[in-house]
Amino acid sequence: GYDYANGRYYMAWNDRRGGLSVGYDIYGSRVTPAGSLMDGTGILVSGATGNQFRPTVTDRRPAAAINNHIVAWTDYRGGSQADIYGVYIDGGGTIVGSEVVVSTNATEQANVVGDVDWIRTKKALIGYITQHPVGNYEIQGALMNQTGGVTGDYTIVGEATGASDEQRAEAVTYATDGVTDYGFLVVWTDRRNGTDYDIYAIKVWP
Repeated sequence: GYDYANGRYYMAWNDRRGGLSVGYDIYGSRVTPAGSLMDGTGILVSGATGNQFRPTVTDRRPAAAINNHIVAWTDYRGGSQADIYGVYIDGGGTIVGSEVVVSTNATEQANVVGDVDWIRTKKALIGYITQHPVGNYEIQGALMNQTGGVTGDYTIVGEATGASDEQRAEAVTYATDGVTDYGFLVVWTDRRNGTDYDIYAIKVWP
């Protein structure tokens, strides 16, 4: 994610430096435009029990009232079923507040992606795949505001929208020309034809 106030990036990753018995945790660091880490070998973002995987990072735009990066990831602290958690990171690389539960629904969740609407609502769309029904993945999402409020677990594409079989490997980006809000664009691979994967997309309005 890019920090527009400070002209640098924030990068997060899953890291098993604690050893196999500890599992993967989430670490992060501020990064200069030249690619240098500003926080040494990284700062622990989440060290919960179980594995934490594949974080996504949204941009930080204080001039547009987006004061913190949102870092969200796939989290196995609950056991064998993955959930989605997130946290805020400020421009100094410091965690703001406590971790936020983005989604802990009754099925497996993974492949977290996200972007933030900095023109109108200031909310981030956190997308993820979830097994519903069990065995087939579909695309769901949650809206996360700038103070920890989450509205989540709504289906972006899946059986409830008339898309059979499996949808996965999504991408989310916010669309704007800098003045007008065009919503989010969600793109994914889709096997509704029952034989192979095609590419589909939809506009999502926060």
